[in-house]
Amino acid sequence: MGGKIGLHSIVGQGSTFWFELLFEKLQERRSLDKRQALSLTSVFGIGMPAGEQTSVAAYMTAWGGRFQHVESAAQLLLLLKQIPAGGRGNHIVLCKPHALGIQSRDFADQLWAEHAPGKISLIMLDADADGHSEAELLKMGYACLLRMPIDKTLLFNAIHGASSLGTDTDDVISFMKHYERNSLGKRQLNILVADDNGTNRMIISKILERTGHSVDLAENGEQALDFLEHKRYDLAIMDMHMPVLHGLEALKIFRMTDRTEPRMPVVILTANATVEAKRECEEAGVDAFLTKPIDSYSLLDTIAHLTGTNNKQAADVPKPVINRLLQKPAGNAQLFNENTLHHLKLLGGANDNFLDSVFQGFFLEGEQLLQSMNSALLNHEYTTFKELAHALKGSSGNVGAEALYELCREIMRASHSELQVSASDRMNKLQESFGATRLALIGYLEAPQQKHTSKLNKT
Repeated sequence: MGGKIGLHSIVGQGSTFWFELLFEKLQERRSLDKRQALSLTSVFGIGMPAGEQTSVAAYMTAWGGRFQHVESAAQLLLLLKQIPAGGRGNHIVLCKPHALGIQSRDFADQLWAEHAPGKISLIMLDADADGHSEAELLKMGYACLLRMPIDKTLLFNAIHGASSLGTDTDDVISFMKHYERNSLGKRQLNILVADDNGTNRMIISKILERTGHSVDLAENGEQALDFLEHKRYDLAIMDMHMPVLHGLEALKIFRMTDRTEPRMPVVILTANATVEAKRECEEAGVDAFLTKPIDSYSLLDTIAHLTGTNNKQAADVPKPVINRLLQKPAGNAQLFNENTLHHLKLLGGANDNFLDSVFQGFFLEGEQLLQSMNSALLNHEYTTFKELAHALKGSSGNVGAEALYELCREIMRASHSELQVSASDRMNKLQESFGATRLALIGYLEAPQQKHTSKLNKT
């Protein structure tokens, strides 16, 4: 490659490895083409809530495009008729037909009766109230489906994808091709989830249900074995450490007693990503090992791999942005990660109570864990104290409670001798952080910009 590599080392201080490579600067033509395409794009909205209108208008202004919301189908058709036949640019309609009392098929038929698909693209907002599948909506002429609240990045990708229907480029995939590739080999799975943490169960089950899978939930390894005795599952997801019976112990019992073929794959979840933990899992016959907090794309990708529902043709489909939990803190970063909360809100979809339910479960379990930690501390049971901190760390990570997560991790890393000296102080900091996090999360739900009515009890 024509480069250089070297080593600089000083005894007692350390070594520095270095290399030099020459790279050719890439042209910016593609990114410029994207910005130019957006400046030529007009987006119309119909049936959208006021808050979504404001958000989309701000996004389009920032991107150099145009946005206009109309109040009726007649007004939309009138505006579209005014578009010059040979004019440049693309025209996209963000629509929620049922907000106007119109069925999705009737709305599309009415539009295509006067305008041939090509210059105009339809994007459906939220799930179809008539119960049409994504494939049926695509056949009606809808380019894709976006869920509200509208995510800025997903909207950007949707507009580019809808504008590029019928074209082949390296960086834009049409939604029809995306659906066709993703649908190959896809089927509904029966999945068992065993986790003693209610917050984890709620989030994992929502991820799986949103992708069409059927889920049963168990709170410990013993309950999981009861489920497995009476029902055949395509896959099981178990927490490594649970009360009554750990996940690995339950798996060993199941492997010894189950003689059915093909063998059911098992995924183990843990916040303890050590070499020893991985070795234990391999010896127990675990098929996959995932660390908490759970990343939804990694979970779904692992399930697809283990159950054979993925395929080589889908390998080049980009990772959905909705499933990337961003690590960069935002907003009230010392207490919670706002990006994580935003993705949880998107995960809940049309269920306005999802975040309420997740937070309520987190608060309840957190209080119980803190009480148990206090008891363990009074009895100088430092092993139990660390195990309870491990459980609280898992919950905190899933709801983006970063400060609490870090305090729990510090407790888990401390030795018994260190805890004998500092456990009381650490416990006080933990309780203080939990109280502040609780108030901050409630404040997040009640913030005016969220347009969300919280049902949580502040007491």
